Amino acid sequence: MGSKFKVPVYGTPHKAVTVDTRATEGAVFGVSLVWPDGRVVTVADLRGDDPDTPNATPTLWRLVREIPRNVEEVENLESAGLVVRQPSQDWITRVVLPTIGRTTVANGDGIAGDIVIDLAVVPNTDGGAILLTEFDAYGRAFKRNPATSDNLDEGDEHLYFTNARAVDALETWDGGPDYLQLLLDEYDPP
Repeated sequence: MGSKFKVPVYGTPHKAVTVDTRATEGAVFGVSLVWPDGRVVTVADLRGDDPDTPNATPTLWRLVREIPRNVEEVENLESAGLVVRQPSQDWITRVVLPTIGRTTVANGDGIAGDIVIDLAVVPNTDGGAILLTEFDAYGRAFKRNPATSDNLDEGDEHLYFTNARAVDALETWDGGPDYLQLLLDEYDPP
């Protein structure tokens, strides 16, 4: 077997060039692969001035004959959103959705810009009314009901008494005078 072979020229099937197989003998990168001026080719030569920044040539996709399957699948997606690869290797889109009553989501598919997630707000339209408020595990108010004085604790700490409850307490106190009658007698003597 000879050391020269005819190799077809790319794009012209009826033309060929002769290649000597010994032409690349000993051409080992960093050892015996040399530039036309005789210097050994090094990694630094291929990177440019900064060894931390590889000198990469951009790929012109219109010149690539075989586009990777993943690129084609993402290009062919028909819906907007976050692109996700499934375990099956198929590509789909997902959108961010709120948990009803707990969160809100603006622009869940990302089309109009950043996706914004926030806690759901329970509006308080009851003004200055006293309300019984129930809270969820996250500390957010989720239920409000009208309150009465019966829902408020009495005593030394809260010092809250309605007029009716105060009168009732004065009239029914066991073992003592009728304070209400004493008070009335003081302001309206007989």
